[in-house]
Amino acid sequence: MPSPRRSARRWAPSSPDLLPDSGAPGVPDATADRYASGVWWQGLGRGAQAIGALVGMAVLTRTLGLEAVGIFATYEALFTLLDIVVDGGTGAALVRRAGARPISLRPLIRRSLLFRFRSGTLAVFLALGFAAADPRVEWNNPGLLFAAAALISHLAGAYGAIWQLRLDFRFPALVRSVASALGCAVLLFLAAHGETDPLTYLAALAASRAVGNAALWWVGRSRLRSWPAREDPEGVRGFEREALVLGGGWLAREAYGRLDLLLLRFLGGAAAAGLYGPVRKTFTLATQLPAFFANVALPALARESRQKQGFQQATKQLCLWLMAVAVVGIFVAYLLAGPFLAWAFGPAWEEGAASLKILALANLAVFPAAILISALIAQGRARRTLRISLEGLGLAAAGSLILIPSLGILGAAWARLIVEVWVAGRAAAALR
Repeated sequence: MPSPRRSARRWAPSSPDLLPDSGAPGVPDATADRYASGVWWQGLGRGAQAIGALVGMAVLTRTLGLEAVGIFATYEALFTLLDIVVDGGTGAALVRRAGARPISLRPLIRRSLLFRFRSGTLAVFLALGFAAADPRVEWNNPGLLFAAAALISHLAGAYGAIWQLRLDFRFPALVRSVASALGCAVLLFLAAHGETDPLTYLAALAASRAVGNAALWWVGRSRLRSWPAREDPEGVRGFEREALVLGGGWLAREAYGRLDLLLLRFLGGAAAAGLYGPVRKTFTLATQLPAFFANVALPALARESRQKQGFQQATKQLCLWLMAVAVVGIFVAYLLAGPFLAWAFGPAWEEGAASLKILALANLAVFPAAILISALIAQGRARRTLRISLEGLGLAAAGSLILIPSLGILGAAWARLIVEVWVAGRAAAALR
């Protein structure tokens, strides 16, 4: 592996760190400085994206009624799941494989693009099919059609692996920040001009993400030229199969994370979903932090996965640190949940404070689970993560169907808490 002194240099295409006997740029040492830098830039990019989504929701709650906000929140959750359908697990499989065998990056990206084109086409039809079954919207709504077509832009997300493998998140973070600011600006413009169709706002967000994906593709092509153009049959063998397993697990995790809102929409009505949507959005803003650490940790854990003692120690330290942060978040939520919701979204949403407190408790499981799942992926145990995620999805469906009819948005929050505790416990047991 490169020495700490060499790996600490700023990477440029003309002077890559090389893995011995491969001639390919490799994953640098996961030093404390690189972790701090990676989390900082992840926090800037994904944090700006999450805050932008929160600001957008605040704009909508002041522009649209409860039912319209519910429709927007439902379709936003749906399209987040469809983004995962497009990825299909190729992002995680690509980083894991190229982290262990950097020479395979270019052929893996080509395979990823072909995979994503097929899965993106499927995602478009799934979006239109869901809308056709929804009596509250028209499947040929212009905003919906545009948002569905924009799903294809996620092909470019495969190029993000180039920066992730180098533990250098600066450019992707800036792209996410700019795209988020652009999306907020368009939402404000539409609100100022009296737009009332929630799917038009959905299309505006889809357009801003498509611009960000185009920027990743444009710059990523030049970065990729520094990696060897040789074929690597060993590195790509079974790639699609592994991606499908990882994608299935990721989709199941995101599905049980959004099933509460989707089932609340159909069991409790659009107004209930409108009340719960901003509450859930606040919760997901907090869950971005463990995602930052997981994204930084994955390539380094993949490289160190064969060194059992160091691997387990790093996983444990990250989990404990994140659980300490979650405790602080719970304390803040119990003090400020009601005033924050009223200030951010309006007095009508203060009613959701009790649900937000329940979701804050769930972070005690969500935060370490992000690292535990990444550790299993780094070990190449994709099937185990899929099994755990499917268990969580089944539990989420059962819990939501039992609790929502009697407890409403409180039932949705309790169902989410139960699932997160189960998933974290199962992932910890699998690693142990």
